[in-house]
Amino acid sequence: MVLIKAAKRFQWGFVLIALLSTPLATGASHSEDARKVVKVLASREFWGRGYTRGGMKKAQDFLQRELMLSGLKSFDGNHFLQPFDFPVNTFPSTMRVSLNGKKLVPGVDYLVTPGSSGVKASGDLLPIDATHSKDPSGTILVTKKDKLTWSVSRKINPATEIYLDAKRFPDVPVRFKVDIKNKFVEHFAAANLAAFVPGTEQPETFIVMTAHYDHLGGMGRDAFFPGANDNASGISFLLGLAKYYAAHPQRTSMAFLFFAGE
Repeated sequence: MVLIKAAKRFQWGFVLIALLSTPLATGASHSEDARKVVKVLASREFWGRGYTRGGMKKAQDFLQRELMLSGLKSFDGNHFLQPFDFPVNTFPSTMRVSLNGKKLVPGVDYLVTPGSSGVKASGDLLPIDATHSKDPSGTILVTKKDKLTWSVSRKINPATEIYLDAKRFPDVPVRFKVDIKNKFVEHFAAANLAAFVPGTEQPETFIVMTAHYDHLGGMGRDAFFPGANDNASGISFLLGLAKYYAAHPQRTSMAFLFFAGE
């Protein structure tokens, strides 16, 4: 039987049952340990466990140390990492946006869409409709949003689009000044981590539990996305299970997969 943590609610239920069936669920020490893990993974040092400032690599190193200290085994007998790479558009440095002469705060007043191109320009904005504006060339787009959310892009779009918090900027944007630098990484180095506890009676049969440890990283030098709920909390949950089963082996083997790239 394979238990996989995913977006489907019923799968979460299986993992929850597995946790509640152990003394781990009621231990105060586990609760304290879980908070510590979330605090570390969501800290500024880890910078959103993403694609700038070595955030994802720091999370890998942290998890690898925790797995080693807990006595879990790796599948190749050597290390826990399963490397891979993928393309990603990043924003590691300059992130300046002003509208109508007002300097905006990244991550608070606005977000740049993850596929945006880097650009340094200024000029006028023309209204498209009540929530959309653009410059005459169509390379700068401004969209008002009721809620700002971010993601990750594996490509660069020809335009630079700015999502603007409609509540914080109720005026119609008519002038802009932007200086945004992006860096497209063709082969971003990532890695999954895989560890297991051998079963006492059926070592070739596995129950597998998973979660993704990465998050969205940061946007510029000042804004990062901590990702406490998505998914540092899930990782603390999974790491707690891994440590418990390392100390209490089961009849079947228990495998724990920590995914990057969600």
